[in-house]
Amino acid sequence: MGMKDPVACDHCGGPMVATTKTESSAALQVAGVLVFLIGLGLLLAFPIGTIFGIVLIIGACKMGRSTRNIRRCTQCGYFYDIA
Repeated sequence: MGMKDPVACDHCGGPMVATTKTESSAALQVAGVLVFLIGLGLLLAFPIGTIFGIVLIIGACKMGRSTRNIRRCTQCGYFYDIA
């Protein structure tokens, strides 16, 4: 397996690097806090609610943030998604 040639930017011709981009949504973060509180309430209120509460708490931690793989130009900052 040899080295791959660097990908050139469509806009400026500079080298592009593979990286990740994190995006956040304020509305989904607020919804995540609400789901977290509901999960915490289920965790403390009912014995069977412990399972659902833990699942809701774990799910709430993922809400409001998304990470995607991109290729970003080191010179001009242009980026596009990597499939």
